[in-house]
Order: sequence, then C-alpha cells, then structure tokens
Amino acid sequence: MGHSLTAIAASEDSHALSLGGTYNDIRARTLALAEPLSAEDCVVQSMPDASPVKWHLAHTTWFFETFVLEAHIPGYTRRFNEQVQHGVSA
Repeated sequence: MGHSLTAIAASEDSHALSLGGTYNDIRARTLALAEPLSAEDCVVQSMPDASPVKWHLAHTTWFFETFVLEAHIPGYTRRFNEQVQHGVSA
C-alpha cells in the first residue's frame, strides 16, 4: 500500500538517470545522422520549407533540456550561457 521514502527517492533517481541516458542516446543518434555533412552543409537552408541542420540540432537540444531534462531531473542545469540569446550576447 505505502512506499518508503527511500524507495521513492531511489525510483526518482533511477528515472532521472534513465532520462539523461535517453537524452544522450538520442543526441548521439542525431549527431550520427549529421556526421556526413560538412560545417557548410549544416548552415545552408536546402529549401524554403526546411531549416538548416544546425538550427534543428540546436532546437531539439533546447526542447529536450526545457521539456524533459529540466522538468524531470532535479538540479539539472543548462550547459550554455543563459545571457546569450539567438547568438547575440545580451
């Protein structure tokens, strides 16, 4: 019926670790997809309906950090300077 606080805390820690591991796995797969591209390929908008690869890499990272990691891993902090917005220092 009830759960001990230790068991709940261990479960939450395991959940946080699995989310972090999942993030790292997805990021590695994403980077593998982009690996054959040159740096120049990543900044070009190949067609009007598609953003550059570099934009997609940044956007998916922001999404995971904002909606998955920050929401579910206590104490998670971003690895970039919060004062930098859209590539321009504040």
